[in-house]
Amino acid sequence: MIKLPQRVEEVFYQADRKRKHDESMIKYIARRKERFQKLEGEGWPVPDPIKAYMLYRDADLNEKCRELIHMWTQGEFDFAQMQKSLKQLEMQPPGVYGDGSNGKSRLIGFLEEEEARSTCLLYTSPSPRDS
Repeated sequence: MIKLPQRVEEVFYQADRKRKHDESMIKYIARRKERFQKLEGEGWPVPDPIKAYMLYRDADLNEKCRELIHMWTQGEFDFAQMQKSLKQLEMQPPGVYGDGSNGKSRLIGFLEEEEARSTCLLYTSPSPRDS
């Protein structure tokens, strides 16, 4: 029973629940999932929409990344979909190389907020003019 207050603190209140500046999205998601599972192991399951919202809220995203997540999830807070969408922020589309040379898609921007806390990679398909 002594672990329950500790698990509640870890999931809802501890400052380190938030994504660290140098932490990949995959590591952040794995860390949060582990904490949710430990709390559930104490008999306190967290509802799926709340887990999804907390994962989103504490991912430390800039405005453009939040807009992409909202578009990809259609404003729904489903835990599995939120994990997938957050991971997409760090993934390159298939076939894209560091220099974007294959012509299928290219990196068009890398957004970084002033405090260098949150980043977002943006890709686009080439326009007809690129052919």
